[in-house]
Amino acid sequence: MPKKQPGKTPKKPKEPTPYERFEAIAHRVLTSGRPQPKPSDRHSKRSC
Repeated sequence: MPKKQPGKTPKKPKEPTPYERFEAIAHRVLTSGRPQPKPSDRHSKRSC
């Protein structure tokens, strides 16, 4: 296996980062035309 390079991005963590969530939302907006709430978002709103 190649050695880890500082420039390469680390493996994706179990919890999606805010940027990854933004990318997913943006992708849904481009594909569906309207943003769709994700179960994780509803869960976070309910817990607050």
